[in-house]
Amino acid sequence: MIPTQVLCPSSGEARRSRGESGALVYFHDGGYSVGSVDEFENGLKLVAEVYAVYYRLAPEFRYPMQLDEYSAVINWLQDNSHRTRDVH
Repeated sequence: MIPTQVLCPSSGEARRSRGESGALVYFHDGGYSVGSVDEFENGLKLVAEVYAVYYRLAPEFRYPMQLDEYSAVINWLQDNSHRTRDVH
């Protein structure tokens, strides 16, 4: 399982359109070895419905495991029939 947090817009306008808009999949930067989604959570909530992924960090988890996790999350979102979203 890949830890993923769903962040939803809190403003009235964003909340009204949330069900009609696409979703953003966010992978934080940090060279696969530092950082986390937590640093950007407040800003991400302003954008859209966001699937923020807590990918595994190096050196415990070696590259290209992070790319495999990117693909797995995007594939799950695109294939998940009970929750159809445009994933950008």
